[in-house]
Amino acid sequence: MIKDKEIKFKLSTLLISLLVLGGIFCLFILSFTLFGGTVLSQFGWETTSNAISFTALIATAVSIIFLYANFIQQQKQIDDQKKDTEYNRVLDVVYRQLDLDIKKISDVELLIDDLQINTKEITDIISKLEAVRVVVTTALLLNHNIERFLVRSKLSISGRGHMYALYYDNLPLKFTLLINHIRKLIEDSGSTYNDRISKLHDCYKVYLTSVANYYYIHNQIEMYNKEMVKVRNYDLDLRAVNDTMFGGLISALEVCRTTRYRLMDENIVDYNFDEIIERIKPNNT
Repeated sequence: MIKDKEIKFKLSTLLISLLVLGGIFCLFILSFTLFGGTVLSQFGWETTSNAISFTALIATAVSIIFLYANFIQQQKQIDDQKKDTEYNRVLDVVYRQLDLDIKKISDVELLIDDLQINTKEITDIISKLEAVRVVVTTALLLNHNIERFLVRSKLSISGRGHMYALYYDNLPLKFTLLINHIRKLIEDSGSTYNDRISKLHDCYKVYLTSVANYYYIHNQIEMYNKEMVKVRNYDLDLRAVNDTMFGGLISALEVCRTTRYRLMDENIVDYNFDEIIERIKPNNT
């Protein structure tokens, strides 16, 4: 908008300047014709006819300038109409997509409600790992779909950011708050990616121990021994697999957090959606 105003101002200034200069030149030619004609006519200079020619030339130049300015204005109106048409098309698709995505979120609403109540600490993410996986995967899928659509649209960078904000702000609040809450729990567990992965591994081993203790308390010795084998062999059997899954969860949450920033970047950085989805899959069960 500011750029359009600057173009209009520069074009108006150019036209006014040319008109003023043209007027001054015409006055000069007229004065020259009236007062200098007598002297120059003695040397065979046809002042009147030459003045008329110069005046006609100036008038033609001014007409061309006006025609060009009119062409520029019409072209801008056409471009504005195209932008308005694209904006309305994208807006319509965004609202249609919102209706579909809200239904997808409602399919996991019971999991969302459970996680809202029962994820207060990083250890709770492990005990509710399957529910976390499903909800985070849903969030990643929704963000991926809307991002791919907006990237392929003809909206400006700011227009893409505005449309995503409109989309995001109309998602169910408890869903977006839960995703941010899970991400913050993981982020607060360590200052680096490796620290967070290590913390999740530690929590998982604690979780396995608690499961084993549950079986022990209830005199299910066979199940207790089976779970204790998992605890003792965790680093050998499950750490590598869980490392992939935990990394996938962290990556998915980061993608959701940075979607709008990527849309606002002229050189948008893509990510491997299929790879992240594959990593989140619970291969350790």
